[in-house]
Amino acid sequence: LSFSVALAEAMQAGWIEPMKRGYTPVPMEEKIQKWEKENHIAAAGSYYVHMALTHYYFGEYEKAEEYLFKVREYLRGLTDHLLKRQWHVFQVLNALRLYARGIIYKSKEELLAYIQPLIKKVETWAQYGPMLKPYIAFIYAELERVTGDFRKARSLYFDAIAAAHEQRFTLLEAHINECRGELLKDAGFDTARVYFVEAARLYRKCLAERKEILLMDKYPEYFEEEAPAYAPAEEESAAYTLPGLDVDYLMKSSLAISAELDPKVLLKKIMNVVLEASGAQHGYLLIEEGGSLIVRAENHIAKKDAVRTVKYNLEDAADVCKEIIRYVRRTKERVVLNNASEQGEFKDNPNLQRMGLKSVLCLPLIKQSSLIGILYLENRLSDSVFTPERTEMTELLTSQAAISFENVRLLDEMRQAEDQIKASLQEKEVLLKEIHHRVKNNLQVIYSLLRLQSTHIKDKHDVEIFKESQNRVRSMAFVHEKLYQSEDLAMIDFAEYTRKLTTSLFHSYAAYPEIITLEINADNVFLGIDNAIPCGLIINELVSNCLKHAFPRGKKGKICVELHSNRDLHAGNKFTLIVSDNGARFPKDLDFRKAETLGLQLVTTLVKQLKGTIELDRDDRTKFEITFAPREKNNN
Repeated sequence: LSFSVALAEAMQAGWIEPMKRGYTPVPMEEKIQKWEKENHIAAAGSYYVHMALTHYYFGEYEKAEEYLFKVREYLRGLTDHLLKRQWHVFQVLNALRLYARGIIYKSKEELLAYIQPLIKKVETWAQYGPMLKPYIAFIYAELERVTGDFRKARSLYFDAIAAAHEQRFTLLEAHINECRGELLKDAGFDTARVYFVEAARLYRKCLAERKEILLMDKYPEYFEEEAPAYAPAEEESAAYTLPGLDVDYLMKSSLAISAELDPKVLLKKIMNVVLEASGAQHGYLLIEEGGSLIVRAENHIAKKDAVRTVKYNLEDAADVCKEIIRYVRRTKERVVLNNASEQGEFKDNPNLQRMGLKSVLCLPLIKQSSLIGILYLENRLSDSVFTPERTEMTELLTSQAAISFENVRLLDEMRQAEDQIKASLQEKEVLLKEIHHRVKNNLQVIYSLLRLQSTHIKDKHDVEIFKESQNRVRSMAFVHEKLYQSEDLAMIDFAEYTRKLTTSLFHSYAAYPEIITLEINADNVFLGIDNAIPCGLIINELVSNCLKHAFPRGKKGKICVELHSNRDLHAGNKFTLIVSDNGARFPKDLDFRKAETLGLQLVTTLVKQLKGTIELDRDDRTKFEITFAPREKNNN
């Protein structure tokens, strides 16, 4: 119990009392001697660590260094204690501040030689849990501020603020806001006010009264009440030039936005950049979708780099002034309010008064004169945050954001369309393979039946007919096998299909090209499977008849297969299939529709299947002409 009381007394004297208004130092010499005698080393070490931290937070860095050094005597009482790890952290932070003031460390090399081993230890410990992550993030920001680049430091402070907020380290979050405010103030940025005010609010929240008072006394100009007049946006932009515009930052931010192709990542980049450029506390990005404004992303300064990508309707948004957003949507004009609750055209709006809005910036996202979205920014703590310079910078970034977002949206739509086409082709491929499989199986069954029947046929003429039928079936099976090896299974190249089919027929009938020639004259036509298979069967039968009857053995001649596409204004697309030869003519006294040959009966049936018509011209040559309309709209 005495050990626990000692720890509580160390905390009270070293940390709680120094944060109170009207603080008077607590005498601790006798108590520390008592703790040493009773071997309460941890209590003594705790006191010195907390006093070191207290002096650091109040900017008394030389005094903090004395207490940090004193801790070394009590390290054995702080084994594996969080305070020991904080001691390492604040040795680094205090050394950076001393170096910045030209105290102790004579060179950057001397500083780094001292702090780098300490930083490595903290980095190692931070890997084992979240408690040290805000501190290592703060170290990175301070190191960049003191020894590196302003812009990197500005960004790293946001990381540290977010980490401290996530761990609910309220006083540390307040202090980092104060440090970032100092950074911006020294660089001449008006947005320093935002961070000083936020720091004061957080100090007040965690009862660090003395810190809050000290901050307000140190920077009174940022806490004075002001009542600036509301100025229309067009007057501001007309009268103001941008002598202090950070062109380098603008270019880098624009490039970062324009280079992004992922919609969600783009939303996050836009929100991070505009909040930093504008000095806003809260930001919302709304996009036009289907005639409605949809909130797609939101960001809050206390959660930097933690942009939420969301999707909900404007009407369901509780933390924005909808009336301002609707006005910008209707007029496509920006709205800049310096003290929204007291001045300007929206000051009497109940929703605005309820939220206690001060600074508001609402910008339309325009691309090619079309509104594609709205950026809504606000600050409820300070007025006049959105200065002409900040507004202009944000507008320039917003213009780039509008272009990039629309490009990404179009790219995403194109990808979705490609995916749909691929899915459709895959479905057709599966269907066509199934059809091919069925056709092939049916042909195999027919061929097997013919082979079984051939042993029972006695008449020599009938045997020849069966052999001819077998050859036809084998020929068609071969053509189907080759046809469906094509990469594009959705449509069939009719000329190639016909060439393969007739070539196979010529071989099966032992017809040589030097005796009987084949001419294929087809338009650049691709037929769907429902049209290609019946046409193939028709060609198979008619060319087979030509080879069998039109040319006695040894007689020369020519067979011609044609397919033409004709556009009819009233009937739409129509195809004309012609199979003709210059051999022996079809008998004039024979009606081909009533012919008893299996082949011609099959042709007539297939033409009916195509819902077409067939005519026979036997004056100059034997010419079968079939006309039909495609079953699908985009077959050619």
